Amino acid sequence: MLPRRGARRGGRGGRGARHIQPEEQPAVQAANLTTAITQVDLTAMEKRCQDMLRDALAPFHATQQTSTAFFHP
Repeated sequence: MLPRRGARRGGRGGRGARHIQPEEQPAVQAANLTTAITQVDLTAMEKRCQDMLRDALAPFHATQQTSTAFFHP
């Protein structure tokens, strides 16, 4: 009788043979929550958010401008 499809020779090759428990990883250290956030930090974060939003909406604004150009006499 032929071995079933996908069977390995030499044992330990049945279904689920390679399933092992993942090695436990050390816990990630939490960020230092005692550091103060300054106004400069907040301003920089706000600018980054505005830049990301502008870049994400740029294709939408470009299509809006080209489509409205066709409808104005």
